[in-house]
Parts: sequence; C-alpha cells; structure tokens
Amino acid sequence: ATGRALDCGAGIGRTTAHLLAPLVAATDMVELCEHFVEQSVQYCASVAPRVGHRYCCALQHFRFEHRYDVVWVQWVLNYLTDAHLVAFLRRARAALTPTGVIVLKENTLVRECDALVNDGGGGGGGGDGDD
Repeated sequence: ATGRALDCGAGIGRTTAHLLAPLVAATDMVELCEHFVEQSVQYCASVAPRVGHRYCCALQHFRFEHRYDVVWVQWVLNYLTDAHLVAFLRRARAALTPTGVIVLKENTLVRECDALVNDGGGGGGGGDGDD
C-alpha cells in the first residue's frame, strides 16, 4: 500500500486499525484525550507498522505536517466552533495530495426522535428532558 491518511478524533484507534491502516502505508492519528492516545498503542498493535504519528491536541490547534490522501474526520466536528471548523477544513484541504479526499462522518439527532433517546436521566439525548 502507498499513501497517507489522517484519522481526526481518532479515539483509541478503531478507524485507524480497521479501516485506514489496511488501505494506506501510514495513518496518523489526532485525538484530544491523552488517555485514548495511550490506549491506541495497544489497540492498534496489530497494525503498528502502518501507524505514523499520534498527535494529542484539539483539531482547532492541529497543524498539518504531511500531505494526505485521506483526512478522515469522525464524531468530532460538533466540538468545534463554526470558525474553528472552517479554519480546520481549509488547512485540511491545503494538506491534501492532488487526488486526496476529506471524509466527514457525523451523527445528528433528529428532534422528533429526542424523546426516544432522552429519558431525562442525563443520558446522551442532547436535551434536558423537560421538553
């Protein structure tokens, strides 16, 4: 394999290990939580030769050091302000190879379904349960 990928919001490395590393020669990871970065060493052990750099920082502060064929951004954009998101995407675009792509994968909550996932007990529905 050739090429380089960047896994943004990498967590412990599930996307790196199971999707990106098998496709490219090197996958870099950027993750804010230091504990997840540490756990990624063990989780990605089976693909260790294909894991490049592990960056522990917020996306709004990340500075691209390489050119990428794939910039994979998953479940992290909602933590950025609009201005930080636009600035990050501009930096990501500038760091792409000529045939590179940016993949954005996010979940959204449809308001009509809020009652189905939020029982008011502080669970992850996004509302306060008093709607």
